Amino acid sequence: GLLGGSFNPPHLGHIHISNLAIKYLNLDEVWWIPTAKNPLKDPNIYENYENRVEKCRIITKNYDKIKIQVDDEIYSEKLVRKLRDNFKNEDFYWIMGADNFERLHEWENFIEMIKMVPFGVFARENYLEKIENSEAFKIIKKQNLINRLLIFASEKLDISSTQIRNNA
Repeated sequence: GLLGGSFNPPHLGHIHISNLAIKYLNLDEVWWIPTAKNPLKDPNIYENYENRVEKCRIITKNYDKIKIQVDDEIYSEKLVRKLRDNFKNEDFYWIMGADNFERLHEWENFIEMIKMVPFGVFARENYLEKIENSEAFKIIKKQNLINRLLIFASEKLDISSTQIRNNA
């Protein structure tokens, strides 16, 4: 499983969906891939990249199936293409929370990405309807790629990096 993100900061919600992905998708591992820069987010809110990577390592140290992968690619589609080229015998899933799915249609080449790897989307109950009403879902459905989208309801875990930053 590939869990890309800012991890600004990493938190128990990231651990939670990683463990759900391991369980529901029968994954050997989930690779966290912190991005140095997210082109859809304000660069002024970011903690230093090396600090975020180190915090990822610290929070995952007791989770044998969660690994930290460092890569300088900022576009997820290019990252997936590179990983598929480098790990030809591996099958990947892209893992994400439903809150990020809402902006998926803004990602560069997201349709090409979903053609390359199925998506495992983990949603709190209040996000299930938001997924189905999202622009990305409509585009995926129109492209007949809905079978590449696996949506899982998860118990509510009320935590996000934005909340943590705002409460700091």
